[in-house]
Amino acid sequence: MNSPKNQYLFVYGTLRSDQPEHRTHGPRSLSRSIASVTGKLYELEEGYPLLIVSATSIVLTASRDWLRDWNQATMFDLATIPNPSKERSSRIWGELVEIPIEQDALTKPDRWEGFSLDHPSIYRRVIVPAALADGRIVAAWAYVATQIPATAKLIPDGFWECPKKLR
Repeated sequence: MNSPKNQYLFVYGTLRSDQPEHRTHGPRSLSRSIASVTGKLYELEEGYPLLIVSATSIVLTASRDWLRDWNQATMFDLATIPNPSKERSSRIWGELVEIPIEQDALTKPDRWEGFSLDHPSIYRRVIVPAALADGRIVAAWAYVATQIPATAKLIPDGFWECPKKLR
């Protein structure tokens, strides 16, 4: 079995390369590509986005053994994931960030997103299929919301634009 040399993170909000937080809180990037995942995107009152994906779109949920998680996800046949389009989801647009296979590669984004395996968080880190512009589907980490606050607003076109109050 060949181990993957890199891993991917799908970013759809403040960690995109056109947003101010990507330099401070984003992972070390080897490359970035336009990509999409299937789900629903919401904006909080504060202006930040939240992604919801269906349970059937989740390949794996992060555990303490991140390398085992990633290696398992890369062996998973992404074609076996049920078609989420039947679940009233839409395409969520963002970037696929290629990052090295390193122990602390996701430490900065985990901290920024408030994700921890030890404490409750609004986010959990999961692996989902991400579609690239050329049609390839790859496994990617993504921060998905555990619940949507009642005051959050759906972003129908699946693309979050940073509000002025966050710039």
